[in-house]
Amino acid sequence: MICIFGGTAAYHLTAEDFGVAESLLALETPHGVAAPFLRLRDALFTSRHGANELARSAAFVNHRANLWAARAHGASAILSWNGVGAISARLRVGDQLVPHDLLDFTRGRALPRQALPEMRAPFWEVGRRVLLSAAPRAWEQGVYACGEGPRLETPAEINAFEKMGADMVGMTLVPEVFLAADFGLPYAALCIVTNLAAGRSTRESGRRFGVEVGREGLTACRRAAALMQS
Repeated sequence: MICIFGGTAAYHLTAEDFGVAESLLALETPHGVAAPFLRLRDALFTSRHGANELARSAAFVNHRANLWAARAHGASAILSWNGVGAISARLRVGDQLVPHDLLDFTRGRALPRQALPEMRAPFWEVGRRVLLSAAPRAWEQGVYACGEGPRLETPAEINAFEKMGADMVGMTLVPEVFLAADFGLPYAALCIVTNLAAGRSTRESGRRFGVEVGREGLTACRRAAALMQS
């Protein structure tokens, strides 16, 4: 079964957005208490930040507990959606990308327990292809830069990320994608541009947060989960 990991926009969704859903017990794992889960008709779902919404910022999400719980609830793979800031001048607010690679600028987060884990392809290629089928307007590739948080990045940091090849910036894919491998859970992500990164706001932009982003991410991930089970 696929488990969907939702971004912060998930907190704006209603029961109608999820449809038939069974609330599962919040598990006490060997790594701490996991976020609450829902069992949907076609997938499992959790919002990685947990029950208290943004009281737990990205830097303090208990990714290891969430992944342990996902596997305990029957997940065999993870699809996530993530809000990102656009770095590339080609990106606009509302664009979607399915990242193929990432840059890790975190410093104090949980580390994989495997010895020398292979990172030649950090994202699950089968999952990437199915997400692209479920979200046909998404860019086929993109490099995600992950900052430490909880603060936002400075313009100089964004400029440095761009020079290193990043198209977008966020705070949640690391260490989630690395730790998923520890639990034997293939991982792919859909990134939705919600704003322009620091120093890029001279372009006409706007911001896109809340229920619209949540519905877009949930719909695409559920469609992908259904395609995998068909």
